[in-house]
Amino acid sequence: MEPNASRLTLRGFWESLPTPGRWLLSTTAISTLGRGMTLPFTIIYVHEVRGIELDVAGLLMSLIAGVALVVTGPVGALIDRLGSRVMLIWGNLAQLVGAVILAFATSVPAFVAAFTLIGISFGIGWPGFNALTSSIVSGPLRTQFFGINFALVNLGIGLGGVISGFFVAVDRPATFTTIFVLDAVCMLIPLALFIGPLRHDGAPVPAIADNPLKGQAWGGGPGWAAYTVANVKGIYRDLLAYFRAHPEKLFVAVVSLHPGPLGML
Repeated sequence: MEPNASRLTLRGFWESLPTPGRWLLSTTAISTLGRGMTLPFTIIYVHEVRGIELDVAGLLMSLIAGVALVVTGPVGALIDRLGSRVMLIWGNLAQLVGAVILAFATSVPAFVAAFTLIGISFGIGWPGFNALTSSIVSGPLRTQFFGINFALVNLGIGLGGVISGFFVAVDRPATFTTIFVLDAVCMLIPLALFIGPLRHDGAPVPAIADNPLKGQAWGGGPGWAAYTVANVKGIYRDLLAYFRAHPEKLFVAVVSLHPGPLGML
C-alpha cells in the first residue's frame, strides 16, 4: 500500500519514489544549472557584446516565447504518438544546438536560428517533462514530486545565475561564450538519462483500438461508458465522480455542455 504522502518526511518521500522517479529528480538542479548561467545575461550578451540594437535584441529574445507557444499544441499530439521520452530527447537536442549557436553567433540570422531552437526546446520541455513524470510517479507522491522538482529547478537557475555573475564580463566576450557552451554541456545530463536509465519510460499513449482496457466498464451501473487509458471522456467522468464524493477539494469549475450520468456541473 502506498504510504500517506501528507505524513512523509523527505527521506520517506525519497524511499517511496520508484527508481525512475529518483533518477529524474536527482538530476534536475544540475541540468538547469546551465540555463541559470545564461538566462540573466542573454540580453546583455546580444546587445552589449555582439552589438545588436537593443530593440532588435528584445525582439529576438521574444522569439523564444513565441515559438514555444506555437509548438506546444503539436507537441502534445506528438507526445501521445511518440512518447514523452522521445520528445524530450529532441527537445534537449534543440536546446543543446541552440546554446552552441548562441555561443558563437554574431549576426541576426544566427540569433534567430538559436532562439528558435531554444523556443522549440521550451515548448517541448514543460509538457514533455510533466507527461513523463505523470507516467512514472502516481498517487499523492506526484504532488510532492512536482513541488520538490520546481524547487530544484529554481535552485539550479538561481545558483547558475550567481556563478555567472562572478564570471562574465562585457569586455571579455569569451566569458559569455563559455557559459553558453556550459549550458549546452548541461543538456548532456538529461540526454544520458533518457537514453540510459529512463529508456523504458514515457511510452506513447496506446490507441483505443489497441488498448487492453477497451470495453471494460467502470462503475458497473447503467449509462456508464467504457473507460480506457486513452479515453479522455473517462478521465472527465472520473473527475466528476471524485469531486462529487469530495466537494471540499473542488477548486476548479468544470462546465459540461452535455449532461452525463452525474448531470451538469
